[in-house]
Amino acid sequence: MKFLHAAVALDLSPASEIIVNALPELKDFGLKKITLITVIARPYPGGTEKFERGPFLEKLEKYRDFLDESGFDVNIELHIESGIYVPVTIIEIARGIEADWFILGNTGHKRFSQVLLGSVAAEVIQRTEIATLLLRTGTDKDQPEIKKINRHILFPTDFSIHADRAIIAFERELMLNKFATVLHVNRDESEDAERKLKTRLAWLRDANFSEVTGHIARGNPYREIMKYCSEHDITMIAMGTQGKGFIAELFLGSTSHRIARYSKLPLLLIPPVAENR
Repeated sequence: MKFLHAAVALDLSPASEIIVNALPELKDFGLKKITLITVIARPYPGGTEKFERGPFLEKLEKYRDFLDESGFDVNIELHIESGIYVPVTIIEIARGIEADWFILGNTGHKRFSQVLLGSVAAEVIQRTEIATLLLRTGTDKDQPEIKKINRHILFPTDFSIHADRAIIAFERELMLNKFATVLHVNRDESEDAERKLKTRLAWLRDANFSEVTGHIARGNPYREIMKYCSEHDITMIAMGTQGKGFIAELFLGSTSHRIARYSKLPLLLIPPVAENR
């Protein structure tokens, strides 16, 4: 799949600067074009709240200048309207500009769970048909610096078509000098696990990853994935999702969405439609 054009949704909070500063790290990922999207919903027409375009546009232009200097082709989409639903508008804009993927901020598990149903990121992931990269932006007291995002990618797999979608998304020479690890977690022993794991490793070698390793663990998938990340130099997790229904799956505790809530690592989620883009 392509990673050429990213739709980067920003709310212009301090977290937005973390996201923008991290984008040059994705240049060797294939990223060439960026559209900065800020959508603000007026509470109601003629309300007392003032939403002047000037200050918002000034901040977006500052981000654009920084990214221009980094060699990106950058556009701005600023929408301040009444009667809109922000996540849907963001998705419509991304569809109109033919973006290949989303890049969104994730503030962490506390806020993410507290405002789950109203979270723009959660709603975008639930509704979008393109890949989404979640970047942990932390809090005002904990502002992370995101470096070398795709140097060592972990591919958790249950050998399903959903998990395979993430593994085959990187079929290109841009993965030279990158490391990949495929992790299979099984509650029980499986005679076919070794064979299936070797097949996935071969796919990643064909994608020109410089170093490819595999590991099989037993236990709870979420716990084993988090354990592996803490014990190894993983810089990003890539997972396929089952498609729409992010909110329902999150409440049910699916592995990919528990990781979205609690992992501090960048997380690339690839839904079914994304593989054809």
